[in-house]
Amino acid sequence: MNAPMSTKDKRKTQPKFLRDSDRVVDDLLLPSEMIFSGPNNKRQEAILHVLRRIPDNAYSSLVVQSDFFDWSISFLKSRARVREDSVVC
Repeated sequence: MNAPMSTKDKRKTQPKFLRDSDRVVDDLLLPSEMIFSGPNNKRQEAILHVLRRIPDNAYSSLVVQSDFFDWSISFLKSRARVREDSVVC
C-alpha cells in the first residue's frame, strides 16, 4: 500500500510555470481556435502547458516570431496522418 504524499513531495510533482495563462493569451501565441474559448481538450491543454513552461529566451523568440507562423494541429481522428492529395507544393 502506498503512503500518502507529503506536501514536500507534492511540490516536486507540480509543474513549474514561468508565466500565467493570461500572458500567453495576451502574447497571441495560442492557436486561433483557442484564443476566445481557451483549451477545449487535452491536446490544447498540452499546448498551453508547454507555452507556460518553456524557458524565457525561447518564449521571447516565439513572441517575436508569432506573426510568421501558424499552428497546424491535426484532428485527433486523423492520428496526425496527412493525405497525399491534401499537400500543397
